[in-house]
Amino acid sequence: MKINVLGLATIPLALLVHSAVAGNLLNDSGFEGGVLPWSSTKSILTLDPAAAYTGQAGMKVDSAYAWCPYGALYTLDTSQLQNGVMYEFGARIRLANSADTSANHWFGLIKNGADPIWLDGEQSAYDGAAYPDEWTHLYGIYKANFAATDSLKVCISGAANKPFYVDDAFVKPLTSAEVGYQPPATLDSANLVHADGNRLVVGSSSTPFVMKGINVYQYDPGYGNQHALENFKYKNADVASYQEIRDLGFNTVRLNLSYSLFEDDATPGVYKEEGWAVIDRHIQWAQQSGIRLILDMHVPPGGYQSFDYKGFGSRPDLQKRLEDLWVAIAQRYQNETTIVAYDLINEPYVNNWFAYAQTVINKIRAVDSNHTMILEESFHPKDIGMYKLADDNILYDIHYYDPWDWAGSHTNNTPYTGTEASIRQSLRDLLPESFYDSSTDSFNVPINIGEYGVVFEKYELAGVNGEQWLRDVNAAFDHYGFSRQLFHYNESNFGIYRSWNSYPNGHLATTVALKTALPGINGTATPPPPPPLPVSLPTITTTSLSDGQVGQSYSVQLSVSEGTAPYTWSVSSGSLPGGLNMDSSGTISGTPTTAGTFNFTLMVSDSAGASDTQPISMSIAAAPVLTGDADMALTRFRATKTTVNKGSAAEFNFVLLNNGNDVARNARFVLPMPPDTTWVSGTAECTPSATEVVCSFGDLSKGTSRNRYIYLRPTVAGSLTVTGQALSDTGDSNPGNNSVSISLTVQ
Repeated sequence: MKINVLGLATIPLALLVHSAVAGNLLNDSGFEGGVLPWSSTKSILTLDPAAAYTGQAGMKVDSAYAWCPYGALYTLDTSQLQNGVMYEFGARIRLANSADTSANHWFGLIKNGADPIWLDGEQSAYDGAAYPDEWTHLYGIYKANFAATDSLKVCISGAANKPFYVDDAFVKPLTSAEVGYQPPATLDSANLVHADGNRLVVGSSSTPFVMKGINVYQYDPGYGNQHALENFKYKNADVASYQEIRDLGFNTVRLNLSYSLFEDDATPGVYKEEGWAVIDRHIQWAQQSGIRLILDMHVPPGGYQSFDYKGFGSRPDLQKRLEDLWVAIAQRYQNETTIVAYDLINEPYVNNWFAYAQTVINKIRAVDSNHTMILEESFHPKDIGMYKLADDNILYDIHYYDPWDWAGSHTNNTPYTGTEASIRQSLRDLLPESFYDSSTDSFNVPINIGEYGVVFEKYELAGVNGEQWLRDVNAAFDHYGFSRQLFHYNESNFGIYRSWNSYPNGHLATTVALKTALPGINGTATPPPPPPLPVSLPTITTTSLSDGQVGQSYSVQLSVSEGTAPYTWSVSSGSLPGGLNMDSSGTISGTPTTAGTFNFTLMVSDSAGASDTQPISMSIAAAPVLTGDADMALTRFRATKTTVNKGSAAEFNFVLLNNGNDVARNARFVLPMPPDTTWVSGTAECTPSATEVVCSFGDLSKGTSRNRYIYLRPTVAGSLTVTGQALSDTGDSNPGNNSVSISLTVQ
């Protein structure tokens, strides 16, 4: 698509990830722990149930200042960051007061107290906008570059005197390991889409397959049609986008890529980990929704093509970079049947394009004999045009905005009066005569329409008949068996969502008539089979959890069948009850602190990157009203040495005593596990978990005590503080002697 004809907006894009739980570097990112890990010098920060996007609480930010460093601040642990790695930052936001119609928000990273590095909010008023009626997103990217002594703080702020809510904040690496996708080691030929004569088919059974797709940007179009900005700020697609695309009747996404996703001009041929991670994630989203993908090199090395950039065809260095990049892509995804085809260059401005394209195809075929190639017509005025190549697995592609002075104009809104027959004729006029057989009114090569569409006014203005144009176009495509991809899912002129930065469930402008018409236009016939998910998928077999009680220790091990070990567990939405935590091995443990019913979704991923989710509801009962008087006292809690070596066991001695008049029911010693320590051993009454040690002594009569030892191992040097508690299920008239904290030095 030639993007400067209409003076299109050039707002940077960002890839929004909602399932940003695994690998999150923010502590208590869902604000469920009862204590705020965020701080502020100028704003009032509070935990508030009304601020919850998911779970029981979120953070309310109330400030008279709009400057990001005066908003909510979170200090990152730089030991968890790795230089050179790209990190994603994000959060949900919503205005707290219904009277505040909208406000711009700021999202930044403060290094050593300097002005923020802007993650979101600096490009336009739209980027960081929040509203009272729905949750929107803050999102940004930062490639780690810091010294060990540097201080890094995330900041979020809004408009002065317009309080807002924050929930589901995250900082996580944008890496293939984090995404969890692994390219298939072998080809599932039964689900491979390929050309057969003048059509596409699936597998050796040759099941017919017509792509009814839509374009999706995965790069920032940049300014003045130069190459894509190398900033990875893509807020334009997520897993919900693919679900919506499927629900609109589409079966394919033409994913618009830029070379700068994969390599920088300063280091050509050095491919970025985050570039692969972006593609991997789109493959996963497509698989989850039964969608196929076209990988479209919308911006090849050197910059966008069409009429604007004219150097690629005479630049051997740029051509080699394109060839090498496609070979790298093909090597990685040669067995991935979710991908239908490689679109070598979008709207190439190259003379003798097909001759050069054969060179690119030959290099790809050396590593990937499976995937279909898409060859578009050249935009070069001296090019000889399209012709059939020897390779039988090629889709020949044109873009259809006909007539352009109507389809691409916001002001020429004369009514469409054409017919399906007239559109068929225009298609025959646009394609080479050698491709067409007039005796059968058919084409002898497979054809794809990589882009087609009209500006949004054609659908929205009464009497212009844009919907009828769309129906006639699709009927003509169906008559000839053409595959097609509508332009565009999110684009400021042609998009279903009218902004580069749009995505589902946000506050945005939508071409309502188009969105309403698409399911019917795309048809209700059973779609072709989607590419299969990997065999032997992991299945969560834990479908319910036992109830807990406030103040009572809780521990359960989740279970999974099938898949390939090792498994990694996480909470994909919602939050665990306060006081409970889940480790990556699937153990939920701790002591509940809040009563109520909690809904959350468990997720397990196996070593191959397939995954399963399971919604769970869990009830936490309130603590019983304690009666009687046991006066449990921790009369001794001490470390036997004040200094211990890192990695060595530290010995602790405690004595608990029933000092009261009644029996202490379920008497116990509880020690929350400090950070950077592990359990070593202890008396038989003690049971450790990831979050605490509980030593249970049953019922203790008046005057009865217990004297025991436990051993912990500190793993880092510094000061170690531990707190022990003596508790029971009997009332306690003197709680002040229940708890003792001690500190020792770790060297």
